[in-house]
Amino acid sequence: MADDSQHDLPGTGGILESEHPSLVERYYQPKYTIDSQSKKDEDICILTHSNRICIVTVAEWHPLLREKKTISKVNFDVDGTNRLDNKISGKGKRGAQLLTASSSLCEVTCSDASKYIISCGVRGQLIEVNENLLTSPHLLSQKEMFLR
Repeated sequence: MADDSQHDLPGTGGILESEHPSLVERYYQPKYTIDSQSKKDEDICILTHSNRICIVTVAEWHPLLREKKTISKVNFDVDGTNRLDNKISGKGKRGAQLLTASSSLCEVTCSDASKYIISCGVRGQLIEVNENLLTSPHLLSQKEMFLR
């Protein structure tokens, strides 16, 4: 008679049952910009890799996520610059848009007409934006779907 409730090998201490950390949890260190652009609770999460690549997203307690708002639109044309027009080439990433910590990446519009400006939070070069957010803006509120 086989016992289907026990799938671990003897002596493993339940290791096989535990979940593996996600790619983000494994390789990225989260850092936060608190009260981005002096707006209370509009915090930004900057995921930093050891190779100095950063992924920018909203913090888990940002009003977009905390209040479970329905995101209706993400606009990358902010501050007179369209972030979608970023054309880079070569090893040195020539042509990348230069960003400061206060540079706006996008404007998020919710179904209740509230708007949030997502700032960069770190000085650097813009390599890529997640263009999927244009057609599916709700992806911004899902775990591990980032602005990049």
